[in-house]
Amino acid sequence: MEGVFRKSANIGSIKRLQDRINKGEKIDFENDPEYKDNVHVASLHASVLLKTFFRSLGEPLTTNKLYPKLAALSEISKAEKSAAVKEFVKLLPRDNYILLKTVIKFLTKVAENSKVNLMTANNLSVVFGPNLTWPTDQEVPISQLNNLNNFCYKLIVDYDSVFDH
Repeated sequence: MEGVFRKSANIGSIKRLQDRINKGEKIDFENDPEYKDNVHVASLHASVLLKTFFRSLGEPLTTNKLYPKLAALSEISKAEKSAAVKEFVKLLPRDNYILLKTVIKFLTKVAENSKVNLMTANNLSVVFGPNLTWPTDQEVPISQLNNLNNFCYKLIVDYDSVFDH
């Protein structure tokens, strides 16, 4: 879907999906009556639901505790950035690491289809950088946003070298 993750959905629809998920229901984006024969709406709702999930966590996947180390990545030279990102990712709690690895793998697949969806690694990093990294326990200067987006960009484009398989 062109612009997936950049579009918004009806808030009521997303709240209903969240309620269903919170009740333990499975959402079938291919066969539920609301989505049957409407891949556009299914894609839109799934993408908004994913972003909403990350925003609703008590803290970012990269954790509040590790935020100073993440912020320090802005001082690392371009040549050493990938290695520094890999070292940072190793510091994450195991569950956070697994979820981050999974979502970034998915984002690499989205980026591979950027000719159709127009969501390049850069576009995806602008959308997901703040959702995955923005600390919830401190004020962050808006100037730090570029660093957080760049971190997410490196995760996507250097996926194979950053994450252990």
